[in-house]
Amino acid sequence: MPMQEKYPSTSIIIDGVRIAPGESNTVEVALIKVEQPFLVVSGIPREESMLVYVERTVDHQKILEVAFNASVIEDIGPLEEGDYTISMTNLGSQSVVIYAALTTEPILEELDNLTSIAFSIIVGLLQMIIGVVIVITGGVLYFIDRKRGKQTNP
Repeated sequence: MPMQEKYPSTSIIIDGVRIAPGESNTVEVALIKVEQPFLVVSGIPREESMLVYVERTVDHQKILEVAFNASVIEDIGPLEEGDYTISMTNLGSQSVVIYAALTTEPILEELDNLTSIAFSIIVGLLQMIIGVVIVITGGVLYFIDRKRGKQTNP
């Protein structure tokens, strides 16, 4: 299912733009009044540092300035109707391909759900590993005890 069908209130603002080290890419977006917009930015390769800066175009009022590696999801609202400038700067030492989107979808709630699922999987795996270690330890102790029993009873 394409992203626009699954998330109808999501707008892709940067789709795979390459930014050289020390360079920036700036886009202007026109927004209606939005109560809770989220800005989602992702850079590849993930280890390079990036800076995202959002300002209202008319009066240059800073809305958001955040440095990140890999990706960032930020609540930037509420925003009044108007034009906004979004700049991404590559702070790293190699070129980065950038993807960015604006959405009003409850993306942080979905991220919280994903985090809790991942935590549950990690806990389950740890329990399985601990169980395997206990079974192996029990088997070793059983064979050691059995061997001692044969040595004391000729």
